[in-house]
Amino acid sequence: MRELVIYCRTSLAEQNTDTQRLALRNYCQQMGYQIKEEYLDSGFSGSDIKRPAFERLLNDMREKKFNCLLVWKIDRVGRSLQHLLSFLQELRNRTVDFISMTEMIDTTTPHGELIWSVLGAVAQYERSILISRTKAGMDRARAEGKQMGRPKGKKDSIPRQKEGYFRRWAK
Repeated sequence: MRELVIYCRTSLAEQNTDTQRLALRNYCQQMGYQIKEEYLDSGFSGSDIKRPAFERLLNDMREKKFNCLLVWKIDRVGRSLQHLLSFLQELRNRTVDFISMTEMIDTTTPHGELIWSVLGAVAQYERSILISRTKAGMDRARAEGKQMGRPKGKKDSIPRQKEGYFRRWAK
């Protein structure tokens, strides 16, 4: 019997996990799986390893509270290839199956293991491309004389004290 849990994550706090959760619940209903727990993280990047619900999931996995993890898409777990592969290895070591609904990955099959590795590499590549594009855009903006960050105010001309932020405004 599968003791299945689901994990959902959004990158922005303004987003919610409802789209992922509803799809995963429908999938479980179609497959006849019972959901033991739902772990939901909103407003956390896939590159962040420290996410409250994800950390609870790891603790519960290590305490053997479930034996199958279902996600909507592989990049919900993380975007770093190293993180994904080490996480998959820990799942394997603890005999926890992994299912990604949209990519049809099931690590109990050789096909699922191959797809997991390829998609993890693609997710890391996508993140690297995004970072390089962002840096290129910022470099271009600087070259055009645009100032990065918030605009300076009149109080910004007062030098900061070494004692801290509060004393800056005491003058």
